[in-house]
Amino acid sequence: MSSNSVRRVKSVVEKEIWKSFELRDCRRAYGQFYINKGLELEDISVLMGRGTTKTTELYYCRKRESVVIEKAKDLW
Repeated sequence: MSSNSVRRVKSVVEKEIWKSFELRDCRRAYGQFYINKGLELEDISVLMGRGTTKTTELYYCRKRESVVIEKAKDLW
């Protein structure tokens, strides 16, 4: 999609939900969705077009503490 097309779709969505949002929020939601579902950070970075996981982890998604604690409990 061209950037103009993306802006038009964003405008339509904002009107439908009666709320304004930043496109960066969509990217964060995308990354966080996949990390919460268990996809590895390296794979999410590839999907997001990143060469390394540093930017992905810093700006777009982090593992939730509760998920990590549950995984650690399962190992015992």
